[in-house]
Amino acid sequence: MADPVVLSASDIALARSDPFGLWHDHHGDPRLKDPEDEYALFLKEQGLRVEKELLVKRHERFTDLKGLSFEAAVTQTTQLLKYGHVVIYGGALESRALGLRARPDVIQVERGRCVIEEYKLAGIPDETHQIQALVYAYVLKKGYGIENECRVVSRFNEEFPIPYDEVEIEAAVRRAREIVSRETPPYPTYNCRSGWGRLQNKASRDLHDVTLAWNVGAVHAEKFHQMNIHTLEDLVRADPRPEENSACPQLGAIPAYPKGDPVGPLRPDRTSSRGGTLFGFGGHR
Repeated sequence: MADPVVLSASDIALARSDPFGLWHDHHGDPRLKDPEDEYALFLKEQGLRVEKELLVKRHERFTDLKGLSFEAAVTQTTQLLKYGHVVIYGGALESRALGLRARPDVIQVERGRCVIEEYKLAGIPDETHQIQALVYAYVLKKGYGIENECRVVSRFNEEFPIPYDEVEIEAAVRRAREIVSRETPPYPTYNCRSGWGRLQNKASRDLHDVTLAWNVGAVHAEKFHQMNIHTLEDLVRADPRPEENSACPQLGAIPAYPKGDPVGPLRPDRTSSRGGTLFGFGGHR
């Protein structure tokens, strides 16, 4: 049996936040990718600055592998993990058997205890930060046989422990593999933070995609797609009653327009006569 395609921890996170972008990262025409603008470069520089500030604040000594290629960092990390006391900055993990690779910010081993630290510019980690950190923990445990703890550290040096959940990790990995193995891209997400933003917005408009509605992003859209709600027109026709939507109870009442309500720039604080929250068309999520 052939080894699975190797995915990165970032790929697994993108499967949740930007499935359209994940597919195009692997199969798309690079000429259609958005150029890196000044704001993106600014965020990258700020992220590196915060990362280094947190590193020296939290660890007096560390081995710096950040400048190495991924392959060289994997070799060095494997050797360093054999030591009983080490702090590795910019290390790299890879398991061909799992088909996963990862580059956590910090791996600390001390007196038999291993801790992964992932530094984020955000004040509070979101779901994609958490799943990315969990992939690090999963690769280290399953690929290297090392039990570990995982935490996200905010720019304020506040720690957010991430409980290990193997079921969630493996479901996220399966989802990413499903996306990458498709012959065609998944549904787009309008105004998604993505390296393929222009292409994604054009596809959303061409398809009248459900994410053109107010407050419908990638997470809600995935639930809608499971219920065969893909376009604005599908959304208008949806029954807002929770009892009619048992396939997706997390959403409660499905957003719907009352009969006769014109399609227009509606706002998400309006409600239908049948109790469903209205999502206006064309707005930012």
